[in-house]
Amino acid sequence: MIASAVGVSLAVPLGVLVAQPLSGLSRAWQAVAFAFGLIALLYLVTEDSAAIA
Repeated sequence: MIASAVGVSLAVPLGVLVAQPLSGLSRAWQAVAFAFGLIALLYLVTEDSAAIA
């Protein structure tokens, strides 16, 4: 549990660095990146919930 929190806290600065080039893309590509991120987050949350139960 602690390792997951540390991993997420280390991933946040990396996300900021990845977001910089995305800000220059068109709105359509930004929407694709945002949708991909939301789907990935949903997958991680549901997988984590299944592992706990």
